[in-house]
Amino acid sequence: MKEYYFKNNEFIIENYDQQKTFSSFLPGVAGKRGIPLWAFYVNRGQGITSFGLQDKNTQILEFNPAVTAYQSVATDGFRTFIKIDNAVHELFGENDLIKKRYMKIKRSEFSVVEENESLGVKIEVVYFGLPNENIAALVRQVKITNMNQHALHIELFDGVSQLFPYQVSNSGFNSVGNLLRSWMEVFSLENNIGYYRMRSSSSDTAEVVETKMGNFYLSSFNGKLVKPIVDSRLIFDYDTSKRFARYFEKNSLQD
Repeated sequence: MKEYYFKNNEFIIENYDQQKTFSSFLPGVAGKRGIPLWAFYVNRGQGITSFGLQDKNTQILEFNPAVTAYQSVATDGFRTFIKIDNAVHELFGENDLIKKRYMKIKRSEFSVVEENESLGVKIEVVYFGLPNENIAALVRQVKITNMNQHALHIELFDGVSQLFPYQVSNSGFNSVGNLLRSWMEVFSLENNIGYYRMRSSSSDTAEVVETKMGNFYLSSFNGKLVKPIVDSRLIFDYDTSKRFARYFEKNSLQD
């Protein structure tokens, strides 16, 4: 079938988000001395649907089994919003723009690509585990190419729309998630890094214990750290379904 083929040691799926569903994991290794994590991906949205350390009770992006991951990855996973001529579009989103998409799978990484003919831009997103370091991390590289014959002025929001502090159990969040949110906080924003941790233990015991371990998120552009936005209302505003970037539609990136 022409939608599935090998090329340059890559397994390629054309129009991957329209093909039969499948799910897989990135390799659970990180070089000889690295610390691995688990990263679950599907052929919908931008691929990665959940990842974390050890097991699903140390999730960083909420763990979902495949049957629900196919539905949730497009809203809770990685997202890319681009504003051109004051109009906001979501790359890899569900819209009527003319586009071509494909997924490329290698031994230790995978990527998703969209060639958007309507906007004249191409975006390629590559995922792999951080190798040979004393921390575990998922690395995501984003490359955007202008396919027009003229320069484009764009504003861009890119990132994951949900992250958990360290050691938020899967069962606990599913049963009392709204309560657990009152313990969650993001630190180190003054250093342009998001350090997500619980302010204290949340177990149902008489003793309250300080929690210092956390999960981190950082982004760089042209070699410089970019301060993360950790309040989803500054992207989606009143749209709690996270389908549309309503605040971004009405406000500039500087705002």
